[in-house]
Amino acid sequence: MVSLLPNPDQLQLVESVTGFLAAELPLARLHAADPAAGEARAWQAMADLGWFGLNIDEDLGGSGLGLAESALIFRAFGRHLLSPSVLATAIAARLAAQAGRPDLLTALLAGKSRAAIAQARGGAVIGKESDGGFWLIDAAVADWIVLWDDRGVALLQKAAFTLAAPEAGLDWTLALQKGELNKGAATIWAGDQAALLARQANLLVTAMLVGVSEGARDMGVAYAKVREQFGQPIGAFQAVKHHCANMAVLSEAAWAQTAYSAVRETEGQDAGFDITAARILAADAAIRNGETNIQVHGGIGFTADADPHLFVKRAHLLNQVGGDLRHHQRRLLAEPNAAV
Repeated sequence: MVSLLPNPDQLQLVESVTGFLAAELPLARLHAADPAAGEARAWQAMADLGWFGLNIDEDLGGSGLGLAESALIFRAFGRHLLSPSVLATAIAARLAAQAGRPDLLTALLAGKSRAAIAQARGGAVIGKESDGGFWLIDAAVADWIVLWDDRGVALLQKAAFTLAAPEAGLDWTLALQKGELNKGAATIWAGDQAALLARQANLLVTAMLVGVSEGARDMGVAYAKVREQFGQPIGAFQAVKHHCANMAVLSEAAWAQTAYSAVRETEGQDAGFDITAARILAADAAIRNGETNIQVHGGIGFTADADPHLFVKRAHLLNQVGGDLRHHQRRLLAEPNAAV
């Protein structure tokens, strides 16, 4: 029997992470003139806390934690809408550790170097030589770019990309640039270990999506308790209750599948099918809860700069990282366990 409940040590770890995030990286930071400034100031502190090497061995300078602990922490990152660059830097550190690049690993773990994620556009190819167009996400101060798909994971220097001027994206809190590669050679390419690294990267994205779904849920429920209409909180009305209950069910189902996947992967089992299923549930929960949170907030929620929009926009952005919802639905149907 698999226990999906965190143990006391894991609870203490999550409490310390959420305490730091609440104090240093509140949602209010995303309404500043420069939304990235707060995270940039906290980057060194995040490195000092070991967040970029959570499941890297201690003898290599990492924290030595398992994927289960990493999933719990990245879930908290999702709740607080941390930049995908935190994920990219963690993946880059794993690549550096596996490739035997202690110089690069040390720089990433120490916060002296930073990575960002690039998402393929059109028919772009990812491999030892990557080619085509990419969207670079929050890469303004990044030194390295992480690319991945079902075939492998690549790490390239940002200088390998020909970059256009930044563009306005759906999630205006993150910088977005078009980049082009002309047979750009990867500094590190993990094609033969793609199944492992891509699975684990997708698991961490999934955990962030769960956090986004929970953040939207909690915001909607909190508002339903204080917003009054006809002399009582709107949460007393059956229609709003149903919305809040639906958000809770979606988040709980997504987290249960994500936790189960993390435990199986930590135990050394091939959890590819389970992680793909979790990714589908988490993306669906994040997007639908984001939309419902806006609806619960009513007219205020539909204001473009209101907090509910932060969650729904981040949900749509994270859904694209490593393949969107439909991509993972196709993968799930292609898995050998799909007929079980």
